[in-house]
Amino acid sequence: MAAFFVVVILALAWRCAGITFDSLWLDEGYQSIVDAYGRSLPDFTQVPLSPFIFDPGLPAEPIVMLQNFRNVDPLTPPLYQLLLNRWISLFGGSDLALRLLSVCISTACVAAVFWVTNKALGLKTAVLTGLVQAFSSFDIYYGQEVRMYGLVSLAATLSCGTLFLLLLHYIRGRARVYAWVVYVISTWALINSHYTGLFIVLFQGLLGMSVALLGRNWRLMGILTACWICVGILWLPWLKMFMQAAAVRTASFYVARQPSLWWPPFALFVKIPVNWIIFLSGKQVVAPAIPVFVTSALSLLLCVRVVPTLERRQRMFLALIVLWAVVPAVGLWLVDVLENHKVIEIARYVMATAPPIYILAGVGFSQFRLHNRLVVAIVLAHFFFASVNNIAHITVVHQREPWRDLARILETRVSDDPLVLVAQPYNILCLNRYLSRPYRQVGVSTVMTAPQVESKLSGVNKFVLITAQEGESFTAMVPTRFKMVDHVKLSHGLHLRRYEL
Repeated sequence: MAAFFVVVILALAWRCAGITFDSLWLDEGYQSIVDAYGRSLPDFTQVPLSPFIFDPGLPAEPIVMLQNFRNVDPLTPPLYQLLLNRWISLFGGSDLALRLLSVCISTACVAAVFWVTNKALGLKTAVLTGLVQAFSSFDIYYGQEVRMYGLVSLAATLSCGTLFLLLLHYIRGRARVYAWVVYVISTWALINSHYTGLFIVLFQGLLGMSVALLGRNWRLMGILTACWICVGILWLPWLKMFMQAAAVRTASFYVARQPSLWWPPFALFVKIPVNWIIFLSGKQVVAPAIPVFVTSALSLLLCVRVVPTLERRQRMFLALIVLWAVVPAVGLWLVDVLENHKVIEIARYVMATAPPIYILAGVGFSQFRLHNRLVVAIVLAHFFFASVNNIAHITVVHQREPWRDLARILETRVSDDPLVLVAQPYNILCLNRYLSRPYRQVGVSTVMTAPQVESKLSGVNKFVLITAQEGESFTAMVPTRFKMVDHVKLSHGLHLRRYEL
């Protein structure tokens, strides 16, 4: 019990450290906060008559929020945003309050991974697995972000973990009833946190039916069928939102790719294993992270040495863990190939397969013994460089667009009242969180035509253009009668430019 609390406290500490160092960026401000508040937004593309600072107000009631959710963001399920809606009503909408919900969910995921691992593989492996996840820069990043990814990881852990423990009879007696209830609720939560969770459920269906048929265990098949029917019934009220998302998914611009022959084998044999390393080490390639990439890869290789020493049931459990990491990712890869998408390239989209990687790394590190100097050196190096990497990320190097810094620069350098163009329009939500004085702001984008841009700048002698990564190409649309007189470049593609006639 003491070891469990140590792991959980360390996980909580890392996720709380530097929690407000980064500003909220576009996806946090729009996809989560606006969805969670459930209020209609003004048309930011219209030139305002007077300066303003946008305030989302109070969150709407859950029913209203869910009604508006279908109009705002059909590409994701609403469970996380619904939880955030209730959270905001209790704790407010500050950066700290918003991110604390993700912190709590992510810390609970570390606890869940510890419980599953301890149940099947013992305390030592559970402690090392918990520490691997607790120190993972990737898990910490999404454990702080105001988005659904931490909830995806938690739901996947409870769903797959309880199913595996039940199939291998690690849970017995009356506790099995409670475990099946946990399985139903967590599986429903998984597919209502991110639709890529459906690939996990498909994998579970194939696995469960195979085990039942091969063992001629009709009772198990009946229980599994009943559980999936319950999940389906719980899903019915939100099924319409899934159908809406399915109808527009193929038009999703951020996962499209050009057809090619080299991409499918590259994604299958390179990108998926690279995602495993990213889960353990983080995706930021900076000097302190390089050793963590190496020790992360070694932890997975060391896992192979442990297999012969395990009991038969433990080896079966480990086999299921490997299948959890591989099968859903390969299924998603197949869909990518058929539809010319590259979802599998974006590690966070397959975050439901991250928990088994933490477990495999913990199994590899479980060879930690004082006389085994090589393994001891690898384990200590991993946690040392992971710590250095985390400290750098949460106190020195911004991992998200620094809107707070940009707002301060804007207010310092622009004291008059020019028109402020913001590309893309919804970046206004991020900027306004950190402004202390109002500006006449208007959202612009590269889909605008030249006459539309001219209409925004009609009668204007000078203006400010703020662009993030998504809107940087708008600079090419600035009319040639204006010249740039000032340019400030911040990290993550954030720019502030001032123009005059």
